[in-house]
Amino acid sequence: MRLISITQAAEMMSIGRTTAYALAKSGKIPCVRGFGPLRVHYEKLVQMLEDSIPDTLSDAGGVSEERVCPIKEEKRGGLATPLQTVRTLDALLAPRTMQQPRL
Repeated sequence: MRLISITQAAEMMSIGRTTAYALAKSGKIPCVRGFGPLRVHYEKLVQMLEDSIPDTLSDAGGVSEERVCPIKEEKRGGLATPLQTVRTLDALLAPRTMQQPRL
């Protein structure tokens, strides 16, 4: 059995230390207090976090499994000709020369 501090548990859950202490006090975090500071059962905390993760995004109430933005199959006009594309690429790939600033 591995015990971690409440601060380490808070970092694992991405919450503040004060919130972690409040959850521990309410019994929502598996912890133990002996003769020292409050400690959290690491394995039980990991299992609790894994059990709370939904299997899919739709189970979490997020995006549905259906396609949100269907791809349109229509052909759009205004495309460059092959020669225009070659010229544009050549211009983009040509080495740039350094110009001296004018004074």
